[in-house]
Amino acid sequence: MGRRLHHGSVAAGAGLAVFACVIAAALPSRAAERAIAGQLGFLAEWEITGALAPGASGQGRYSGAIRSRHTGLCGPGGPEERAGEISLRLARADATGTGARYSASLTLAGEECVVEGAFSREQPSFAVCANSGKVPLRLWLP
Repeated sequence: MGRRLHHGSVAAGAGLAVFACVIAAALPSRAAERAIAGQLGFLAEWEITGALAPGASGQGRYSGAIRSRHTGLCGPGGPEERAGEISLRLARADATGTGARYSASLTLAGEECVVEGAFSREQPSFAVCANSGKVPLRLWLP
């Protein structure tokens, strides 16, 4: 004879299924682009925005276009903007990206920089740039 399920067992099973669906929806899709944001400079005077696409090999590698926009006082031409590229490798990740460690190389307006750090709005890492030297950089996944 078949086993009879108690009402409590069915409810617990349904609860676990709903919980699993909520967790799966919160995790980023490997194939989807991820927005990236940040600030660059000692006064956080450059706002960074962009989109990261997963690399062909996967394995926590992403790359994409970024833009930086000067947020300080501007001249008559409006805020200065620079286009660039970023190539990023996640060393460790969690569901939200907060606190995840990364290493990256980025190019903005022709200047190349490398950085290792953690995604954080508050705690800067330091990008080492070819012409500018060490520059504070905050990156996060909005």
